[in-house]
Amino acid sequence: MRNQTISIAKGIGIILMVIGHARFPDIVRNFIYLFHMPLFFFLSGYCFNDKYVNDKCTFITRRLKALYVPYVKYAILFLLLHNAFFHLNIYNDIYGFHGNVSHLYGLREIISRGILITTKMVAHEQLLGGFWFLKVSLISSMLGLLTISLSKKFKNAMLIIFTVMMLVFCLIFAYSNLKIPLLGSGKTIALATFCYLCGYIIQRTNYNKKMLGIISLLLLIVFSGFLPYVEMLSFDWQYVFPFAVTSIAGSIMTMSFSECLSKNQLVCNALTFVGNNTLSILTFHFLCFKLVNLLRILVENRSIKELAYFPVMPNTGWWSLLYVIVGVALPLAGSYFFKTALRTARNFSTERSNFGE
Repeated sequence: MRNQTISIAKGIGIILMVIGHARFPDIVRNFIYLFHMPLFFFLSGYCFNDKYVNDKCTFITRRLKALYVPYVKYAILFLLLHNAFFHLNIYNDIYGFHGNVSHLYGLREIISRGILITTKMVAHEQLLGGFWFLKVSLISSMLGLLTISLSKKFKNAMLIIFTVMMLVFCLIFAYSNLKIPLLGSGKTIALATFCYLCGYIIQRTNYNKKMLGIISLLLLIVFSGFLPYVEMLSFDWQYVFPFAVTSIAGSIMTMSFSECLSKNQLVCNALTFVGNNTLSILTFHFLCFKLVNLLRILVENRSIKELAYFPVMPNTGWWSLLYVIVGVALPLAGSYFFKTALRTARNFSTERSNFGE
């Protein structure tokens, strides 16, 4: 049941991410951003297995395979497709994200970006805007491993101290606006690591899940009443502690809600499938949004140049719901058919081998 609860929580989180990108009303978006990305770091810490304290190489290898390899694979693929996307008006030099428009890449720029992608995990394409998460997740999990290992070496009480220190570091980085060489935004990394460690602590704490879930919901409602729009990539130093509270409260609330949903088999299966395919949605939802943009261009008789609006065209209205449906459903369908085809090919290959014997 625990794995299903985690998968359901991840499924809820990734759907909230797509909603946040689809220009829903500010009241919806602002509430979602209080916790939806911190949730994933919280869940990573929640799932940390203590065996990796004495087997760090396996942990590091698995994290690299799960985060670095997909980052490089898809970032290079989208980089190579950039000029084709430009000619299709998926990118152009008129529309983009907050005035950041695009241009055709020359060979030198493609090579330069490819080097940055493989060495620093930066310079990914606009359509992979959510890929910052993979880099921060890799770094925070490594820092989480280090912190948990140190706490085991000394005293478990030190883990609380280290966790609070991460929040203090977050405050310092946010106040000074410092970036860590090669790693990036110090405040984002510190907050992600704080959430990771909180997830680890919560998983090992005996508590009344229903009661804590209710308290977390109330905290989230109270803080959302006065906390302005915040997100992990951009928050001011004075909002560090309130944002940390909403991050953990929202994560615990989602976990409690997921456990309730796990009792309904149909809902459980659907959200578990979504939660097990979050990478596909993270990777392709912005590209799928372009299909809705295209439909709006045809229906509303707009210029094809507006296809390049990012993440979605303005004045969405009810179109926001269609963006979410397409942004979730198409990547899931693609993932399902790809895995089915791969499984069929493997079975066919095995049958041929057995027949040959």
